[in-house]
Amino acid sequence: RSLMADAAPDERESPSGPKLRLVVQRCDSASLLIDNDKKWEELSRGIIGYISFGTGCDDATVKQAARTFVSAPFLTMGVWGDGTKPEGLITLAQRVKAARGEKKDGNEERGEGAEESSNSRLGAMIIPQAALFCRLRGTKELRYHNQLDKAEAQRFYYSFVDAVVRLLEDSLDPEGAKKRTIREKQAKLASGPCPPEEMFRTGSWAGKFQAFDEHGFPQTDKDGKTISKSQRKKLIKLHTAQKKKWEKFTASGKNKKTSRTIGESDKKDQGTERTVSDSTATRKGGSNAIENGVVKVVHGTFGNRQGFKSEAELGPFSHILDF
Repeated sequence: RSLMADAAPDERESPSGPKLRLVVQRCDSASLLIDNDKKWEELSRGIIGYISFGTGCDDATVKQAARTFVSAPFLTMGVWGDGTKPEGLITLAQRVKAARGEKKDGNEERGEGAEESSNSRLGAMIIPQAALFCRLRGTKELRYHNQLDKAEAQRFYYSFVDAVVRLLEDSLDPEGAKKRTIREKQAKLASGPCPPEEMFRTGSWAGKFQAFDEHGFPQTDKDGKTISKSQRKKLIKLHTAQKKKWEKFTASGKNKKTSRTIGESDKKDQGTERTVSDSTATRKGGSNAIENGVVKVVHGTFGNRQGFKSEAELGPFSHILDF
């Protein structure tokens, strides 16, 4: 059933609707099928995010949604009726890490609350759900309007996953975050300019076009409209300049293929590679254990059926967020 089904006709989704839709719930436990067969990833208390991408979505919107997902007060550590206020996942994770540090140092004045926090494990589960961009026509027909092109949606989905993991890593390990930033800047300089066939799909251009030719040159804008002659002329000029930069770089012999790792260490990752690559077409779902298991991030495989189980004694505390 469409999330907008009960709205009045003039209040329903329009072509200029949201770029990204995120539904967030909390859980005591959850499991997600990763491979459409037997591999399940499990989560203890945490938040679940169902995400879908609309036309016009861009990298800035994805990053904004990721920050909201881990920072907004969706989760509590208490029980129903105890008056505990919801807090953000990052805030709670920092508290769990601090409590574990106190326990390790043998501090006897932590109290029962700290003991409980130190033994807690938090998590986030991310599930792609394209059908969130849906409208009800009449009483029987569902129409899926404003959905982003599948390939672009897939790229944004894994960008969202990486952003969530990165935000949690950085918040729990600030010193490590500084070192990662330096390494990534160095790797970016070493990798040289963006290849011309990729320039309009990435960076500040990401999400601004729907269709491309075999050279990566835009054919339609984000709404599916053919590129105008004047705009095409400007883009050709930019593309030509980028092509010259790339040819100069390749002629120098420095264009060795590099993979820029996101995060402190690949050994912290379980079930997925989190690198900046040319394509996400073959990427699978999995999980990431952050800061020795303080937080676990589980994410589904884009395009799979997303078999799912959950328990929420506190109630799902559902929120629908449009960006």
